[in-house]
Amino acid sequence: MDAVEYPINNIDGKRASDDIRKGHINRGIPNLLERISTLRAENGDTDITIVLIKNLVYECLVQPLRQFGNSVGYSVPQDHPIGFPRYYGDPETIEGIRSVICP
Repeated sequence: MDAVEYPINNIDGKRASDDIRKGHINRGIPNLLERISTLRAENGDTDITIVLIKNLVYECLVQPLRQFGNSVGYSVPQDHPIGFPRYYGDPETIEGIRSVICP
């Protein structure tokens, strides 16, 4: 699930700075929490482990998701950012994800 429901790499035809992307992600947190709650409800309220991919996404979302998740039944066990995959099968990204879901 993406942090926001629209592309934020390019805004108005120009490459967006990290500050602009952070703003979009932070403003989208309420909607993201709602989408996660809907996903949980559709799957029988099962426990969900969230893995945050991309350093900027981790930076913006790890604390808000942990705060909200503790009260509604999902976890963000990740203790470090996982970089966005540079190419298909990127071993660093795969190992990062594996370290979170299979500690």
